[in-house]
Amino acid sequence: SEDDDRVWHEASALTPAELPARLVPALADAATAARESGDHTRAAEFGLLAGGARHDLLVAAAWDAEAAGRFDLARTALEQLDRRRAVPAVRAQARLAVVDAAGRGAALVEHMAERALAEAVAADEPALASAAHLRLARSLW
Repeated sequence: SEDDDRVWHEASALTPAELPARLVPALADAATAARESGDHTRAAEFGLLAGGARHDLLVAAAWDAEAAGRFDLARTALEQLDRRRAVPAVRAQARLAVVDAAGRGAALVEHMAERALAEAVAADEPALASAAHLRLARSLW
């Protein structure tokens, strides 16, 4: 929509530190609208723009990138979470999206699943640990 395009351009012209709090909900809404219309790449891009303010938006961006088959965007979301020292459960979720975006059993990201497992265990999140175990098993298969 026009409003989404306006928000996109306004946010893109700023650094994450300059992003005003008033734009974050608009970016989150634009990401949701793009996701619901099936444009997961655009949803991930909106989430990455807003993600500096909220970790949940970066996790959603990573999963949107995975749905779009965009390993690069999923990896960018994870890198932002790592730089912001997000809690282990949040980083584990994003790592799993990176693993899935790279493809099942991709050797180059096996270490991601291992780190996701370690972070899920550290966060005492059995569901995330199980998901990491599943990805590791797939990579071995």
